[in-house]
Amino acid sequence: MKYAGFTLKEINELLSLNDNSIPEQDCIDRTNNLLLNKKAEILLKIENYKKVVELIDLMQPLATAETSEENSVELDNLINTIFNNKIKEK
Repeated sequence: MKYAGFTLKEINELLSLNDNSIPEQDCIDRTNNLLLNKKAEILLKIENYKKVVELIDLMQPLATAETSEENSVELDNLINTIFNNKIKEK
């Protein structure tokens, strides 16, 4: 779970759901909710990393060539996309 990005608090919460005092359906619902939220968080991070790779690929030719207006606009768009997704992630 730690490898998948679960915090210690989230791991503890999942493990505490195994307590017999919690109704079974409540345990199932809360477990599914935690897992789905983590999955969404991981998928968003994957998308952000893909955008970072695109950004690096775009920046590489800029290091050896003159900057064009088109490259500058594309670079700005990628940066804004990454920034906006990072805000959603938090």
